Amino acid sequence: MLQENEVISCILTVGVVLFVLVNYRSVVRIPRSNLLLSSLLFFLLSNFFTVCEGLWLERVFNALEHLCYAVALLLLAVWCGLLYRQRESSDV
Repeated sequence: MLQENEVISCILTVGVVLFVLVNYRSVVRIPRSNLLLSSLLFFLLSNFFTVCEGLWLERVFNALEHLCYAVALLLLAVWCGLLYRQRESSDV
């Protein structure tokens, strides 16, 4: 069953991705932006799979949704860690 909050979350995530694409030149100046952008992509996929889960193949899309959430958060954690190390080494 399709839930309204999942569709709204997906639409908002698409809006964030569009914002990032419009401001791509600024975003790529962020250190290690490739990890940050990859994390955003996996977050978008997880929201897309959440909506698909309500329409068909519930178990498959549920597994894909949670896998994408895990990958997105892992990439985000790695990005934060690398940024912290970079800042720490430049302070010395």
